[in-house]
Amino acid sequence: MQKIQLMRNEVQIPFLGFGTFIILDREAVNVVHSAIEVGYSHIDTAAYRNEKRIGEDILRSYVSREDLLLVSKVWNDRQELKETLNVFQGTLNKLQTDYLDMYLIHWPIPQSGECWAALEELYRIKKVRAIGGCNFTEGQIFQIPVLKTIANKYNCTVTQLALAWELRQDNISLVKATVIQLFQENFYISEVLFSSDDRNFMDKPVGNRLGSDPKNFDF
Repeated sequence: MQKIQLMRNEVQIPFLGFGTFIILDREAVNVVHSAIEVGYSHIDTAAYRNEKRIGEDILRSYVSREDLLLVSKVWNDRQELKETLNVFQGTLNKLQTDYLDMYLIHWPIPQSGECWAALEELYRIKKVRAIGGCNFTEGQIFQIPVLKTIANKYNCTVTQLALAWELRQDNISLVKATVIQLFQENFYISEVLFSSDDRNFMDKPVGNRLGSDPKNFDF
């Protein structure tokens, strides 16, 4: 029997999971099915272009869906709120399931606050049993809900809050979005005013760089 970790909301997660990164789509149908037969019940996936095959394996497995812990993640270019909700539904469709056991933010980026809001909504409507992040430092994973609380106080998004902070620092910022509403929201950041206490919190560095280190990169 696998050792189990009990999460804060009582969801049980096996310590040993089967990862599917760099397993090609044509290989996934055999590899994942074999892993389930061996006894793996914790299956970890993401935007690895093999979710459809993994879903097919689960369907033809002798193990019921309820006995598996199925995990997926939101990739960096899909962390805007609406994008996260859309890509989540796409993941469900590919995996041929009605819910995920765990949905994670794959990497911490400035839009991760928006993504977290989407994950909270998916958790609220019971489309996912647990939410979280991976590749985060402890400080970064703590900061996301705190920034969301601050943003709610000023009736703005976390992205607007971050951009407003950059503006107060006299930093030039480049924003990216694929939805017109977000273009507009990001443009009117000068209207976002926050207290000195909240600014002091945001001034504190948390974790490491999100991008490549200019003193150490290989591209």
